[in-house]
Amino acid sequence: FSAIYAPVIRLALQWRWMALLLNFAVVPLTIPLLFMIGSEFMPPLYEGSQLYMPTSPPGLSITEATRLLQVQDKMLRTFPEVETVFGTVGRGTTPTDNTPMGMVNTTVTLKPREQWRAGMTLEKLQTAMDADLQFPGFPNVWTQPIRNRLDMLLTGIKTPVGIKILGSDLNEIQRIGGDIERILQKSPGTRSVFAERVAQGYFTD
Repeated sequence: FSAIYAPVIRLALQWRWMALLLNFAVVPLTIPLLFMIGSEFMPPLYEGSQLYMPTSPPGLSITEATRLLQVQDKMLRTFPEVETVFGTVGRGTTPTDNTPMGMVNTTVTLKPREQWRAGMTLEKLQTAMDADLQFPGFPNVWTQPIRNRLDMLLTGIKTPVGIKILGSDLNEIQRIGGDIERILQKSPGTRSVFAERVAQGYFTD
């Protein structure tokens, strides 16, 4: 390597102004490549597991949430590509955790891809799971454990993209949120949309 590298360095130092001009001339040639880069510089990392986070309706009791969690976990185990399923519901006993009591986090560990059904992909598997796990009032959110943590750190919500509505009237905020939800559901490329029902929760003054 040094046999090739050293002569190039000596030549560049000898003709340093020419080397600088050559570098400046090459930079514009990279501009077309800029428009070929996607929205993410790194493709999505396959973590070998999925995180299923359905959003429960406000006021859901912990007993009913536990029952639904057991049903959901049982349905997820029926897929041949699934190795293990571990779900939790509720929140930690800490004052810093402001998640609702009905929050569900289910980690689905997948088998190695060599053991999957022929022609099965992660996208197809996620679509099939989402089609089976349709519960009234439980919009589904599918992500991956590590990506979910990064998304929450970056945006403060479960997903990479979200819309925040500010105002003093909770009913009006909820109405606008519902309108946005219906519009985004028809947008191409949208997997799931959920507007939080803030006006239906229980609050104590």
